[in-house]
Amino acid sequence: MTRFAAALLLAAAFLAGPAIAQDNSYPSETWTVPYSGKYNEFPPCETESIRARVAQRFSATRNEYWSEPTEILSITNVRQIGFRPEGLSYIPRLYCEGVATTNDGVKRRVVYSIIEEAGMSGIGYGVEYCVVGLDPSNAYAPACRAAYP
Repeated sequence: MTRFAAALLLAAAFLAGPAIAQDNSYPSETWTVPYSGKYNEFPPCETESIRARVAQRFSATRNEYWSEPTEILSITNVRQIGFRPEGLSYIPRLYCEGVATTNDGVKRRVVYSIIEEAGMSGIGYGVEYCVVGLDPSNAYAPACRAAYP
């Protein structure tokens, strides 16, 4: 009898799971204090400090993990490609893309997102990026598609 009760309890918990895990349709800034979710408070995609952060992190990663001295010399033709496309209940993100010129003379597409309150210790803006053709771990495969909105 106890095995039956345990199996019944387990089945009830399993069936109740999808009902509990519903998407919260409220904006994230209403249920998580630090998010403003205001588009005009995001730094624009063209902001030099954001582009410099992408270039610095790219160079550090290439040197430290892949032992390759590849660096981004410049990021040009920057444009916004999305703002909060996942919906209101996700952390606010601004998606950007541009053309990165690396020190080997090749121009490659770079995709990056500016994430609200995702900086060090949750202070400031965080940045995630992917350079098409230079993602050896395939973190955003295929061809950085997972970095797009």
